[in-house]
Amino acid sequence: MRGRKRKPSEWSWLPKGVYAIRGWLVHRAYQNGKFQPDVKICRLEVARKSRASFYRRWEELQGEGAHNLRWVIDKYLNSRQFTRLAPRTQKDYVRYRDRICGYPVNGTTFGNFPLSRLNKRVIRAYLDSYPAPVAGNRHVQFLGSVFSWATQRYEDVPVNHCDGVKLNQEEARDRYIEDWEYAIVFICAQNMRVPLIAPAMELSYICRARRGEVFAYTELSIRREGLYLKRGKGSKNEVTLFSDRLRLAIDACRRIYPSAPPKGHLLHDKNGNPYKKNALDSAWERVITKALTTGAALPPELAKEAMAAGAEFIGGCYLLTGKFTFHDIKAKGITDHKNHDGGHRSKKMETVYNRLARRVEATR
Repeated sequence: MRGRKRKPSEWSWLPKGVYAIRGWLVHRAYQNGKFQPDVKICRLEVARKSRASFYRRWEELQGEGAHNLRWVIDKYLNSRQFTRLAPRTQKDYVRYRDRICGYPVNGTTFGNFPLSRLNKRVIRAYLDSYPAPVAGNRHVQFLGSVFSWATQRYEDVPVNHCDGVKLNQEEARDRYIEDWEYAIVFICAQNMRVPLIAPAMELSYICRARRGEVFAYTELSIRREGLYLKRGKGSKNEVTLFSDRLRLAIDACRRIYPSAPPKGHLLHDKNGNPYKKNALDSAWERVITKALTTGAALPPELAKEAMAAGAEFIGGCYLLTGKFTFHDIKAKGITDHKNHDGGHRSKKMETVYNRLARRVEATR
């Protein structure tokens, strides 16, 4: 059965993807499986008076498309250099692209900004106006990589517009996990239905490893003398020599799903597959929530420390007083390590991860 014949719309002549919305003609592009933010073209009354005015502005926008910020970013994301990056870095960069190109600027988006008008002051204005200063820093660092790559390949990008732009100030994280805090969270993690966070904490602390590195460990990482760690982000690879505590942590990994199909990873789900980031985020949040609300019983030495720190004591258990991140465990491992060794190639990064004040002998 055919529907009723409808009268032609006043705007039936518009190009695909252009709509009349709240007094404006806007372009709503569909890219990468989702709609992009609306880009204003002109007022409705302008288009009613003269279609030529609309098409003139429309052609300007289309002309900019070959030489705008989105264009050069997409060129980089399709380059061989991008494919050589770690999968996590690639995922971050795609997310940065979406945030940068979708950021509203003067009735359009930053992705539509013409390369011919781009300069350091524009990048500075983006940093100053972006609502999350630290995220803005990451975006500009990413753009710096894009421009550095593009200057060697495209005349439209003669210089790196991010060079010399001072990033927003960031506060260095100085959260140090006390032994009693670590113990509460570790005991809570051990008592979860699937205690995967507990051995992961131990591997992170003992080997001073990031969460992604911990969950990348495989059976092949276990060498004759210790556990081999392939570090990311340019840090030095290393073998952490076996200790009783390290052997116990590896055994704990193997006990979680002993009958899972052998696919290589030390920490894996019931099917032998590696955990997804979202699953790990949720598991960590459940453990921290339990440590804050239920707590754990501590041995006498740690109980004294918890009591001195003002930890709440309910039903024979001490409660965690403040959250910390999984990444803070790596910092604790570096801080507690005899040589403060975290595989970093620079003294600056060693300082970032050493979270305790230096102990200095008194004068005379």
